[in-house]
Amino acid sequence: MNPEDFWNAHYKVTDLEKNPNLEVFEDFFNKYKNQIYSPCLDLGCGDGRILNFLYKKGFQNLFGVDISPVAISMTKRKNSEINLSVADIYNLQEKFEKESF
Repeated sequence: MNPEDFWNAHYKVTDLEKNPNLEVFEDFFNKYKNQIYSPCLDLGCGDGRILNFLYKKGFQNLFGVDISPVAISMTKRKNSEINLSVADIYNLQEKFEKESF
């Protein structure tokens, strides 16, 4: 099974309502509160839980990439303010300019 098929199948059956304790990131991201407008890239963003967490904390310039169109679609339904792309993380040169992040 190729990676895209694996992750599409995963997101079709995974209980995404289970909320992991994202507050463990609280101390880490508090260090960057003065950079909420800087670009932030989440590679393999899945259903966008971390991106949504950051958005709620005030971060503005968020980007998510995942190989699964199913996962990206789920994230878009949760939050249309996040920039999202379906892509293989090993082939991002056509998605972003060099040294964008």
